[in-house]
Amino acid sequence: MGDVLDPRSYAFVNAQTAAAQAERDLFRNIEPTPAAPTPLGMVLRALRTDPPTKAITLHQPWAWALLHAGKDIENRVWWKGFTGELAVHAGKEMDLSAITFFVKWGIPWPDKDALVFGAVIGAVTVTGAHNSAACVRTSTWGHLHPEGPYTCSKWAQGGATGDKPMMHWDITNPRPCTPVPCRGFQKLWNLPTGVVLDFTSK
Repeated sequence: MGDVLDPRSYAFVNAQTAAAQAERDLFRNIEPTPAAPTPLGMVLRALRTDPPTKAITLHQPWAWALLHAGKDIENRVWWKGFTGELAVHAGKEMDLSAITFFVKWGIPWPDKDALVFGAVIGAVTVTGAHNSAACVRTSTWGHLHPEGPYTCSKWAQGGATGDKPMMHWDITNPRPCTPVPCRGFQKLWNLPTGVVLDFTSK
């Protein structure tokens, strides 16, 4: 048997891109249709400017994408009404399914030095959330639409867990910071008081 490639290695990433390139080609020759606006009654807005006291842990490169690639939707099957400033914590794992997504949308894969693991790497503002059913494209070929199957963002995804629908969290104001090593947790968690985020060097 040959050597097993480290999933974090760029050799592994490069080995996955051929299939992803083929999938992306399905999207190139489809004429876009106007996106229907998300019903305002389904979107909750509450802008705040408080320093982040809550944090969320994401696998890389999704944490990086929130801060550097214009990811304006976070997909979760839960939302407890949280709005305001949210610290972004990069977990210790790489989500390799992101390769297909990045290739499909022509998003450059981040340099290896850009992907920090096991640290708080910035903050964003959560302005609200809406049920994915509110913005799904209704056409039978919506999953092949060149702008994605959801009208709110190309970053939006569907799916559900039991009777819990996918919720699209609306994300704005990405602010990278100097990475602060920190343990992560599931769901929303309280940012330790000793974690001080420095946005001045970014």
